[in-house]
Amino acid sequence: MTMDVRGQWGLGQGNGSTVLLNVRQQDPDGSFGGTATVDGHAAGVTGKVTDSEIAFQVEHGIYIGRFTFEGRLTGLTVDGQNGHSQATWLATELFGPL
Repeated sequence: MTMDVRGQWGLGQGNGSTVLLNVRQQDPDGSFGGTATVDGHAAGVTGKVTDSEIAFQVEHGIYIGRFTFEGRLTGLTVDGQNGHSQATWLATELFGPL
């Protein structure tokens, strides 16, 4: 069973950037899509979620994270263009099963 990441939720990044996601659809296999706003710039988001992990891409940013047993989501983002720019992140919401 996958975690339910549908709806609006945000990320606070360790580098000070903020990301607001609006996940509009999530398939039973965990694939999802929607929109994201990164520091005021709109972009698309696509990804996949399981019961314990998430991976998604917003433009050139690649996000990988894990859910804690409470449903908190934390992870790391990497710049997909150069791989040198990295930041940790923490979601603003708690998540439960789909």
